[in-house]
Amino acid sequence: MACNKNYLTVLELSVLKLLTFFLLSLLQGWQPLYATPLYYYNGTTRQVITPVAIAATRSASVASSSPSTPLFREGDSPAGRLMGLPGGIIVQFQTHWNEIQITQWLVVRGLPLGERLGIQGNWYAIPTPAGEIALEIANQLHESGEVVSASPNWWKSIAKR
Repeated sequence: MACNKNYLTVLELSVLKLLTFFLLSLLQGWQPLYATPLYYYNGTTRQVITPVAIAATRSASVASSSPSTPLFREGDSPAGRLMGLPGGIIVQFQTHWNEIQITQWLVVRGLPLGERLGIQGNWYAIPTPAGEIALEIANQLHESGEVVSASPNWWKSIAKR
C-alpha cells in the first residue's frame, strides 16, 4: 500500500508541475492559438494580422518591469510590419452627421467623444483602453455599417531606407 501512496504523490507532483508550467507560460506572454484569423479594417479593406509572442520581441527583464500590449504582424508573414495597440480608435462618421449626433451615437455605445481630426471628413480619434479591446471595438463599429470607417489607432514600426 505504501507504494500506491508514493505513486499517487508522484502523479500529483507531475500534475502540479504541469499546471505550474502552464500558468508561468501564461504569465510570461504565451498566447493561445486563435480559432479565427485576426483582422482590422484599413478603410474598406479587411487586413489580416498575426499575433506575435511577447517572448520573441522583448527580453524577460523588460517584459517584467513595464506594461505591454499585444504585438501583431501585418499580414500572415513573419516579415510583416510590427504593430501595437496603444489605445484609441480612428473613426470616420457619416459626412451629414453633426457633433451632437456623433456625441449621442457614442454615448449610446458607452464611448466618449474624442478629438476631431484636422482632415477632410468627419474623422475623430476616440479614446479606448490599450490592447485588443481597441481592435474589438474598432471592428464592431466598422461592421455595424453605421460609420464610414473604424480602425485601431495602430502603432506601426517603420524601417529606414
